[in-house]
Order: sequence, then structure tokens, then C-alpha cells
Amino acid sequence: MARPVERDARGIVNPAAGLRHFRLDRIDPSARVARFVELYWIVEWDLDPGAAHTQELVTHPSVNLSFQCQHRGPGDDRSAHVNGVVRTRDERTISGSGTVLGVKFRPGGFRPFLDRSVRSLTDRILPADEVFGGDLLGAGAQVGGRPAGEVALAVDSALAALVPDERHPCEDVIAIAERMIADPAVTRVDAVATDVGISVRHLERRFRDAVGVNPKWVIQRSRLHEAAERVRDGDAVEWAALATELGFSDQAHLTREFRAAYGTTPDAYARACAEAAHRLTGHMS
Repeated sequence: MARPVERDARGIVNPAAGLRHFRLDRIDPSARVARFVELYWIVEWDLDPGAAHTQELVTHPSVNLSFQCQHRGPGDDRSAHVNGVVRTRDERTISGSGTVLGVKFRPGGFRPFLDRSVRSLTDRILPADEVFGGDLLGAGAQVGGRPAGEVALAVDSALAALVPDERHPCEDVIAIAERMIADPAVTRVDAVATDVGISVRHLERRFRDAVGVNPKWVIQRSRLHEAAERVRDGDAVEWAALATELGFSDQAHLTREFRAAYGTTPDAYARACAEAAHRLTGHMS
């Protein structure tokens, strides 16, 4: 079940600061589509004239399909894109007012909809019409003209028609990737390969094809998400203990990888999140 951002903000850098500028809602897909899609997300904003907000993201090992309508402000009125897995810190700038409806595919879940390896999308953004057409793009184009929740249902219906009836090989990869993400005790790729009965090289090849990145990257990114999530509300963390729990060799290793992903040290990030959470609480009261 899709968790609200108040319960899970993984991937959103300093979410309390961002939520002063936009609203984020999440919707579950239908049972048929849920084989490959994790959730639908809706971002809506209405900023003062001349104001803008840039939101940094430390993205998931997932492909996203997004439909945007700019109601007021610069840029195209409507656009639709397929966003591959981004391995570096990403950012999006909003201004004026607008709505984005996104389809977050499960890790490996985009493979049935692409006629080539998902690795070809890694670190790339493509116009959606290079991958999809017909009813799906027509449904997504209604963003801004109808309530976003209704548009999500229309997109879900269009996607359901594209879902293969037979089990797809990527579904095995989805199961492996999601277990790696969900279980902090999973820290080694060779242990995962042994557990599923294939070689490390074979596992890596399957991940590059279906997910777009290798399994080591998936493990490390999910552990960094977990570290950031522990402190987003300003909670105190014993970093050395957390580093051990998440499979880093020591606190220095966690700090080094965290800085590379989030652009700051864990302690500095915790302070920034605490300050933003305090401002958000005051803003909403």
C-alpha cells in the first residue's frame, strides 16, 4: 500500500523544506497493474508570482513516467516524459502553479513496456511518445483538466491493457530487488546471488537489463535512503551503530557515501531537516 509522505519520504532531500512549496499525494495501482507499478504520485503547487522552488532528489532504482501541466508560469503547458534511474543527485524546479502525475514503476517493473534493456534509459529522460502511444498518452494528457486522482485511474486503466497476461521474467528480478530494499540485513550481492541460486555475474546482468543499475547500487542507495529517513524529523541517531546496521564498514564509510549522495554530512543533514520540520510545523499551525 502506498504510504503517505508523512510516513515515508525516502528520496526527497529535506522533505519538510519542500512540503512548504508543494503537496505530494500517492495512490495505489489496481491489482493487475501492481505487478509492475508501485504507485502513482501527484505533485501540485501554487507559488507566488516570481517565486520558485528547487527540490533535490536522491532517486530510487525505479523508472518513472510523468505527465505535467503548467497552469501558470514559464515553460510548456503540457509535457510527458519517461525518466530512467538517475544515479546522481537530481533536482526539479517549480514555479507558478502546476500539477504532475507520475507513475513509479517497481524496480525492474518497466521492462515489459520497453523493447530493449532498461539500462538504455539510465540517467536519461525521454519524451513519453518515444515509448508509449495511444490510450496511455491520451489519459495522461488530461492532467490539469480533470482532478489528478481521476486521471490516475484513467492512466491505470490504459496501463492495464498493456500488462502482459503471462508472467514476465522481470517479475523474478522485482522480487529480488524489493527484498534487498526492504531488508537492512541484506548488504552483500554475493549472498543474494547464493540465496536465489545464480552466479553474481548472472544476477548483475539481469539487474542491468530489468532495473537499469547493478544490485550493489540498489543495496547502497536503499541503505542511504534509510539513513536519511531516520533523521528527517530531527530524531537523534547514533551514526556508528547505524553504519554497522546498514552494512557500512564504519561511520566514516557511511559519512563518505552519504555526502556523495546527499551533498552534505549526515549530521548537517539531520540539523537541516530538524530546522525545516520546525518551520513547517509553524507554517501549518
